[in-house]
This record gives sequence, C-alpha cells and structure tokens, in this order.
Amino acid sequence: MTQVVRGMGEEPSRYIVQHMREIDRKEIYAMREDDDEERLVFDLMYLLGKPGLAFTTFASDGEPVSVFGFHRLRKGVASVFAFGTDRWPEVVLSMTKTVRRVIVPALTEQGYHRAECAALTERADTAKWLPMLGMRCEAVLAGFGSQREDFSLYVWRPGNVFWRRRQ
Repeated sequence: MTQVVRGMGEEPSRYIVQHMREIDRKEIYAMREDDDEERLVFDLMYLLGKPGLAFTTFASDGEPVSVFGFHRLRKGVASVFAFGTDRWPEVVLSMTKTVRRVIVPALTEQGYHRAECAALTERADTAKWLPMLGMRCEAVLAGFGSQREDFSLYVWRPGNVFWRRRQ
C-alpha cells in the first residue's frame, strides 16, 4: 500500500532527486541555475522552513517515489510542485487524493487566492493531471526555460472545480 507522509525528509528527497523521471529532470533543471542535485536537495529542505505544506510518497515496499506540495511565493500566492521517480504511476492516485483532501483545503484556509505551477508545455501528463486538481492553464510562456523551452502556467483559484473523468 502506498504511504503518504507529511513533510520531506532529506534522505528520501535525495533519493527521489537522484532517481527522478527524465521529464521531471528536464522540467526542473530548465528553471534552475544549474543541474546540481545536492543544491536541489538543499533547496527542498529550505522550502520546509517556508510557509506551506509538503508530502513524500513511498511505494508499498518503502521506496521513496515522489515529493509534492506548495510553498508561499508572496502574500496570497503559492507555488505548487510535484516530481518523482519512474514509479510515479504507483502513487499518483494517493497524491491526487491528498491534494484534493488536504492541500486544496489548506490553501483556502490559509487565505491563498492563487496557486501556480509552471510546467513544460510538451508534457501531456501534466496537461491531463493538473486540471484534475482544479488548475487551469492560464498562459503559455514561450522560451521560459534555460534552453528556451516553452512552459505553461497553470493556476488554481478558490472555487475552481475539479475535473472528473466520465465513468
């Protein structure tokens, strides 16, 4: 059974960074100064000290698979994030439930009026998953990445409705 744990420990985060999916690696490092894994782990640990909420998921065998959550950018505005290893499909349902049941209510309760996420435009998985979490594509940021990759800016606002797949 998948386990979702509040917080991001340094060792599980390091494992996930070292084993993250190639598409996550491309997306994350396109928005950073360098591709230093230890600096990314350091930055994740720094986020724990900022207002927000973070989670780590573990597969049924205890292997760390993903980290996700949000942190404050400025008053009323949060940045949301999620990335993981190739075992992502094993935990994405648990992540989705946690976002809907815990993170979205926390954003509302903490007075956020906007949460945003910049994602590589080429990512079909993101274009499908983020609307399920109540986010909408607000803009395409042409040449936004360090190698001029296009990014899509997804935004959540209170009252956004979760998209549900038809049965």
